[in-house]
Amino acid sequence: MDKIHYIKDIELYKGVTIVRLYGAVTFDNLKEVQDEYRSKMKGRAVKNVLFDIKDITGVDSAGVAALIDLFRYMKTHQTGDKIGFINASDKLRDLMKISKTETLFYYYQSEDEAIKALK
Repeated sequence: MDKIHYIKDIELYKGVTIVRLYGAVTFDNLKEVQDEYRSKMKGRAVKNVLFDIKDITGVDSAGVAALIDLFRYMKTHQTGDKIGFINASDKLRDLMKISKTETLFYYYQSEDEAIKALK
């Protein structure tokens, strides 16, 4: 059986690593999403990350926990400490507010705006 992937693409653009996620980020696949991120980022020189979550089909509190875990991983393994989101749904933003973690992340209206702010 083929392994399910949650990262569509990772690209470096003007000093910002853009990670395009898709599918659901939930309790059921939390470990797989974290493992895939770590595996694909291993050995990359990363400063700040922009997550494009336009193609995320579902997120729950465990999905928020996965994003927080990625933030912690980034702070200890990479040179930057900024994580931004584009295309964040109202549901994700509400979950971040409820969990009191919204201040860990930056939210942008467009990829251009995010890249200017994160580089």
